[in-house]
Amino acid sequence: MIAIIAVLMAILIPVLFQANAAARSSVCAGNIRQIAQGMMIYANNNRGQFPPGISSPKAQYWSDWERLGRILTPQLSEFKGPIAVCPDDSSAVRSYSMNIWACSDIPAILRTAGIGTLWKISTPGSSRLILITESWSSDGVATGGFVSPPNIGMRGNSPGARFGGGVGLNPLYNAKRWGMVNTELAFNRHRKVRSRTGPTQPVGRLHIGYADGHVALKSNTDLVSPATGLSTLDSLWSRLDYDLNK
Repeated sequence: MIAIIAVLMAILIPVLFQANAAARSSVCAGNIRQIAQGMMIYANNNRGQFPPGISSPKAQYWSDWERLGRILTPQLSEFKGPIAVCPDDSSAVRSYSMNIWACSDIPAILRTAGIGTLWKISTPGSSRLILITESWSSDGVATGGFVSPPNIGMRGNSPGARFGGGVGLNPLYNAKRWGMVNTELAFNRHRKVRSRTGPTQPVGRLHIGYADGHVALKSNTDLVSPATGLSTLDSLWSRLDYDLNK
């Protein structure tokens, strides 16, 4: 009898683990879907442009109360709460970042850097353009909770490097509590099975919300070729990715 119970446990525990993981992933996808819909509402009220992403002279980001906060969490001072957190992101109060190239305004130095171009809701190819996605919740402290940076996508000279292809970001990105990483994307949250892959390696899956409002779960191999380190162009940071992908 003990042997039979042990066998049953060996079968059931992985199944339960996968079911729980799938449920958490579904919640995360739902969060991003609501954020993407909030972004669409904002853009429709602002001449087709998504929220800005600038730090000076006054910080203006999508997560401010004046932007997505007033649409999705009006009772809070900024966009936080359950809708802002992936269940697999421990100690976080916000787990998502906006693609910098979707912003209506960005730092001047980025505009002329030649690593991306701004786009808005009417830009062609919206089903491939990354709007919001999972990233490292690196800022903050344990007592108040950790948040992801407002924007990502400004590091790396090629789309493949931003996805962690080849050597990934060079220099590495300081994700603080997570350490030095070679992509701003948190691929570790929705891996299919437990593995020995390091927690910060660009291997696994994450949810992406696109400019047309849909959400998809993408693996690292969906986004970047392991053989070449180049983007598959399945998902775009900006339309300039086609030219930079080399």
